[in-house]
Amino acid sequence: MTAKEALDRIAILSEILVDVSKFHIMPNDGINEIRNLDIAEIYFLLREQIKELEELKRYPTADEVCEALSEWIKKNVEEALSSVRYDEKSFYYFNEYDYEENIVQKTFDENIAFGIHDLPPRLITLIGRFYEGLEAGE
Repeated sequence: MTAKEALDRIAILSEILVDVSKFHIMPNDGINEIRNLDIAEIYFLLREQIKELEELKRYPTADEVCEALSEWIKKNVEEALSSVRYDEKSFYYFNEYDYEENIVQKTFDENIAFGIHDLPPRLITLIGRFYEGLEAGE
């Protein structure tokens, strides 16, 4: 789920919650029967969406990036012999010749350089979010 999808769900649930609370205050005119919604259920769903949104806001850890990269490397890079590791400046793995292959590394001017040029967008985004978190001090 994307942040936009989570926000959209929160907005919809909030509107329903407001509508339902109005209907419960108003005299019974049949609307409650049409809606047939439980305020506690809506509140629970709203809280769940907020939790999901908070999770989306969180920066990924080095371990999470290593795990995601490792899964992709195992499926797409034949010569990879190890899981992906992180050493404070780069994400890397060892190839069949026991040579360290950098996937991403921080350069001397604090930019990042990709050693593998065909990563899928979701991994590029994950790596970018990780480095954003480092810059933000998290």
